[in-house]
Amino acid sequence: MGYMKEVYGLTAKGKAGSMLALVIEATITGNYLPATLKVEETGNIFQNMELTRRLGEKVKTAIKEQIGPTIPADRSI
Repeated sequence: MGYMKEVYGLTAKGKAGSMLALVIEATITGNYLPATLKVEETGNIFQNMELTRRLGEKVKTAIKEQIGPTIPADRSI
């Protein structure tokens, strides 16, 4: 799911500023998870392809590190 939100930070010149950022999030569920996992990536709307790539990496890492170890050996492929 994607949506826009206003984020605040410092500009390159050190002044306070705000901008609309694109937020892409994924919810991961599984049979062996005690709860759902949410993975989120935020950035400039003009970098949506890069945001999607980084979100994919986060999803991959979450599955390998948090879901993988919970799967019983007889159920894993």
